[in-house]
Amino acid sequence: MKAFEKAMQKYSDRVNKPVHTVVQYNYTMETSRGQVISLAQAEKNVSFEKLFEVAENRVQAIFMFLSVLELVQQNFLKIMIGGGRTILYLSLLNPKTETRMLK
Repeated sequence: MKAFEKAMQKYSDRVNKPVHTVVQYNYTMETSRGQVISLAQAEKNVSFEKLFEVAENRVQAIFMFLSVLELVQQNFLKIMIGGGRTILYLSLLNPKTETRMLK
């Protein structure tokens, strides 16, 4: 009886194998970096809330957040803490950042 159960379990595992799919998104790191830089150039201090208001969905927000981290690491942006601990602002370190990024 155990042999039959084991065989049925193997069959079930083979039939119900997980399928992995790759989805191509319309977002790139280059375009999201450009969006972040253009928002930072338009205003002196951009709040995190305003930055993510333009995101259409969660995936685009993730792309934008990763772009912010990359720009901070490359010293194009700095993150400042506002009035409270949860209020964060982005500021452009060099006004000519956009031309440096495009080269």
